[in-house]
Amino acid sequence: MMRLLSVGVLALGPISAEANGCYWTKVVVENNVKTVHKGFRDPLKRRGCRWNHDSGLRPPEAYALEVAILERLNEPRNASQCTGRYFPRLLRRHDNNLSFVQSYDGTNLLESPSTAQCSLSNEDLTRFATCAEALLEAAHVVHYDLKAKNTVISGDQLTAIDFDLATLDGRPSLTDLSDRRYRTRTRTAYGPALREARAARCAL
Repeated sequence: MMRLLSVGVLALGPISAEANGCYWTKVVVENNVKTVHKGFRDPLKRRGCRWNHDSGLRPPEAYALEVAILERLNEPRNASQCTGRYFPRLLRRHDNNLSFVQSYDGTNLLESPSTAQCSLSNEDLTRFATCAEALLEAAHVVHYDLKAKNTVISGDQLTAIDFDLATLDGRPSLTDLSDRRYRTRTRTAYGPALREARAARCAL
């Protein structure tokens, strides 16, 4: 199984078909600033948490992977003409109870006020998607679920979120997973997906 060996170091072994973990998220106001708290629980104590049926990772493995991904994405990284921040900031990690705190970066594009999205042009959305994908590639992270629902907006700032299905340095690989369906789903490319969401909201 995947486990946290040290800060940001992962090991992965066989994963069983019964390994689906579950997780919870909540928005908390700290010192008048919103933050997002996320934790992972044992499936036998699953009350109040959401199942991650796709990855098949146990809570310690899912926690270790997502924290390592956020730490990697928070590192300074150059991409041509891509400035600013594209991913949540990891604020705190609590290894003892498998939870972490990340920045709150707005509401997703399917729920946000249409005026926020309509102030952005299709070129803005395309540029954001291109840069986010370039930075993910540079960090050796594959998201596997880039879409409007997993993109949030605050003012004119977009952020790509939700890394429960992502891989880091190719792990977990396809053969490591007990459930592989999400790796083969057909999805709209990221840039067109953001533009479609904008068109739907701005047509209201």
